[in-house]
Amino acid sequence: MEAQMIFDRVDIVREIQGTCLVTGGASVVVRSSHKVGKSHLLEHIYRSGSSESDAMFCRIDLDLLRTWADGRKMSDSVFYNFLVHRLHERLGASVASHARNEDTWKDEIKETDDKLAALRAATDIDSKELSTEIRRQRDFCRQQLHVLEGLRRVHAHSRELRDAPEIGVPNLVDLLDDLQAIEKRVVLFIDDFQRLLVEPGLTEGLFSFLRAANMDRKISTLATSQTHLMDGSLHGGSPERDSLFNHFNDVALEPFTDADADLFIDWLGGAALTSDERQYVRRLAGGSPFFLKTIHQHFLRRNRPQASAERDEFERGGLRDAVDAAFREIWRRCSHGQRMLLREVASGKAVATLSDDALRLKREGYLSVDGGAARTFSPLFASFISERADDLAPPEIEVGAELSYNVFPSALAFAQPKDTPLMRFTLTCPHGQKPMVEICCHLHGYAVAPTRRRVRLTPGAQQETLSIVFEAGKFRTLNTSQVVHVEYSVDVVDGGKTRPLGGDTKMLTVLANDNFVLARRDQTTHKLLDHTWMIAAWVQANEPALIPIAQRARDLFPSAPGTNPVDPAEVKRRVQSIYQALAEQRLKYHNSTLVFHHDDNDFAQRVRPPARVLQENAANCLEGSVLFASLLSAFEIPPLILFIPGHALVGWKSASGREFLETTLIATEPLEKALEAGGTEYARMRSLCEAWERNPVITIDNPRNFAILVDVHRVLKERQVQTLTIG
Repeated sequence: MEAQMIFDRVDIVREIQGTCLVTGGASVVVRSSHKVGKSHLLEHIYRSGSSESDAMFCRIDLDLLRTWADGRKMSDSVFYNFLVHRLHERLGASVASHARNEDTWKDEIKETDDKLAALRAATDIDSKELSTEIRRQRDFCRQQLHVLEGLRRVHAHSRELRDAPEIGVPNLVDLLDDLQAIEKRVVLFIDDFQRLLVEPGLTEGLFSFLRAANMDRKISTLATSQTHLMDGSLHGGSPERDSLFNHFNDVALEPFTDADADLFIDWLGGAALTSDERQYVRRLAGGSPFFLKTIHQHFLRRNRPQASAERDEFERGGLRDAVDAAFREIWRRCSHGQRMLLREVASGKAVATLSDDALRLKREGYLSVDGGAARTFSPLFASFISERADDLAPPEIEVGAELSYNVFPSALAFAQPKDTPLMRFTLTCPHGQKPMVEICCHLHGYAVAPTRRRVRLTPGAQQETLSIVFEAGKFRTLNTSQVVHVEYSVDVVDGGKTRPLGGDTKMLTVLANDNFVLARRDQTTHKLLDHTWMIAAWVQANEPALIPIAQRARDLFPSAPGTNPVDPAEVKRRVQSIYQALAEQRLKYHNSTLVFHHDDNDFAQRVRPPARVLQENAANCLEGSVLFASLLSAFEIPPLILFIPGHALVGWKSASGREFLETTLIATEPLEKALEAGGTEYARMRSLCEAWERNPVITIDNPRNFAILVDVHRVLKERQVQTLTIG
């Protein structure tokens, strides 16, 4: 865990590490009010530790379960089914990771056996020491193969259970026993755990199972909650149900003190603030990391307003828009009594500062008390409260919202796919109501404007999605990945007036503009979505850096005026000229695909554009294919790029059919060898490639066995993809 990535909670991260994220760890619940950073903390730990070799990290929350249920009634069975599918995916990823080295381990075992046989007759001390070292190496390889065998066995078991018509506790216990036998542990990450406790479809049987699995050291749970898990309000008055949660270690996440808030503001970076400026930001934000970060960013963007009039205008302007969604969510989560108390405080009335509501609001950071006087944590929040209508949105309508993906590839901004929603809403309306609601989401800094749509709800659960219009110019200079805010809100519309129903802010990682995402796993459907077509954005026929190479190619094999570019003989001449001109560049094959982003749900790599490849004089197989495809396009030859597991080939179409070429051989082998290698690889994968073309789909069922052909010119035309522009 890197402290600089989670400044605000370093000590708590360490405590969670030592309590929950160890073999046989205990369950932990991080408890705090809204906007104090518990979801951010959970996400940080999940991403930082998800690569631990002995851990199966699984994310579960009520919104994911409802989407997984797909209209079915929520039940324990839905939870078990979701968990088994997630474990199966994790096991599959572990098998794939280990299998990459299987042949190497087998070869090393054979080599070490041969070396030991050669040393068997030796008696000198050096030979004995060498024999001991070789045996260690052999034992390590054997152990790794044993681990792989165990992973495959448990993965097969999980597949059988995944495909079973019904999953019960005994089935899960068997699977957990198998995992424990191969020294694997399960860690559940459950945000807003309190929502599961009040969900009618989930019974004591589920929570009894989770408790027993924790006591048996098979499952540990890292959860967040706004309420203590043994609070009676979560258990419907049952005198015994709360005991099912007494094994959780409770970690309180308190708002920042003034001193911590000042340190956090300094840690955020940017221009250093004066003492007065820090105090001003803190007065507007209180002790919430979210509000401190948001207001600090806007303060710097507005050139640090100093005069009273400038600050008044700053607060009335875009700042309120930036924080209103979070205010609405705080307001929604407050009880009726807490709202009434906050109204009185916002209007300047004296309140009983020792009442239960006042003490709770103070503890959660929404109310500040100095002596006997109370004020809201922010004057912006006080203004927000004063504008609230007395009639509140029906509390029975429940709002759930999830990002369609946690990582956004910059190239999507140049493709603008209309079928890729950013946010999925689950709106549950009780019987007897059919309200009109307005759903809204906004990707701050990267969307042209917030997206809004009105929807008429009907009784029951209803799913809606929102897409956004990207501001492509923002991505041109994005050379490092950024974490940005996605704000969403849901309002009830009644007689032209709107009333807040729910809203929040979620975090999204926007990848650098040279990061290519081949596929990503949808967070709600769990299907692996094909994004190979996005490589068309990298193909740049008009790139100025290609002009000298194109001119050299024309000098090598000049075409007759009016020559048909699809004639097989002419295509062969043009390809040969491109190949020879590139060969003269002496490009080095460099199999670097480094991306400073890791997520089991995204298959990503760095793909440098043609100009940078030529500048750095090195390319991996996909970069070489993109470079060659760009030159083919410049010579009016429709380029193809073929994706197969771990590799890419460039190809083209002519009247005689398709041909493929291995670009990694350009600097070392003649054209005939490169064509032979490309043709052999295509022949091996041809049936898969043609099957994909006959029945094009948007999902990749098997990431270890596929062949996807991207017709670059067709993609550019049909999807209206713009050329990727990198500043």
